[in-house]
Amino acid sequence: MSTILVTGAGGFIGKFVVHEFLNRNDHVIVVVRNKNSYQKLQKESVLEADLSNLDIEELKSSIGMEQIEACIHLAWEGIPDYSYQVSKKNLMMGMNVLELCRQLKIAHVVMSGSCWEYANPSGAVAEQDPLTAHNGFTAAKNALRSMCEAFCKENHMHYHWLRFFYVYGPGQKEKSLIPMIVKSMKEGNLPKLSGAYNRNDFIFVEDVAKAVAKTVEVNPKESILNVGTGTGTCVLDIVKKIGESLNFPVDAEEFQRNAAPASFWADQTVSKQALLWQPEYSIEQGIEEYLLWEHRNGK
Repeated sequence: MSTILVTGAGGFIGKFVVHEFLNRNDHVIVVVRNKNSYQKLQKESVLEADLSNLDIEELKSSIGMEQIEACIHLAWEGIPDYSYQVSKKNLMMGMNVLELCRQLKIAHVVMSGSCWEYANPSGAVAEQDPLTAHNGFTAAKNALRSMCEAFCKENHMHYHWLRFFYVYGPGQKEKSLIPMIVKSMKEGNLPKLSGAYNRNDFIFVEDVAKAVAKTVEVNPKESILNVGTGTGTCVLDIVKKIGESLNFPVDAEEFQRNAAPASFWADQTVSKQALLWQPEYSIEQGIEEYLLWEHRNGK
């Protein structure tokens, strides 16, 4: 049994990551901003801290002498606010987490990146492809990855930067693509989409959680890894699949073809080999799981 520290545990992806480690019988310590608003899953330990103004000594005192094998840093506030000020705050939060790991002698740090770090992505996108900093979000992500690499090298720590592609599943924000489509159809409306013909890499959140856990388990030599399905799915096909499940007729002619549809997906060659992992959910299975979750929760 290992002890794992997780930030952002109350978020969409964080809940599934915590659940995955708990299922592996690991001891999970979660750091959340508001202890009262966090819904505990099982037997994880819950600590309250403001990562943007982190009192490291207080947190160290709460953790005690327990040796932590890995820190999973998922916290990123403000999305979909990608402004400079919000991104700067998140960058500093990440730096505070690195210092916490150093002081707690945590040898392995896993941080969440994004497919939006890639510059002008098209087709299969590989880890070594060019990056961009066209807004505060991508600039902060790139800066945090660079600082994480330098920090961990200087302090003899392992780090992994996981670039998540289009994660979806139960608990996702209502304004995200799939929840928005479902909500529109349940209200009897055709969803309004500006990129119906975009073809992107949609990965179910449970598969992402398993990839995170495998990163800790395997600790591969490759530091930067894509986390996607390796397949591009057209947004219009997702609309049709949801329409079939909800008995909502979809006429493709209702959607305007965008002039330059965005079409890119993860090159999963490195990740599959390094992690001995591959996604289990097809887009059809993932959508059905999401719809079942909505039904169980009375949505």
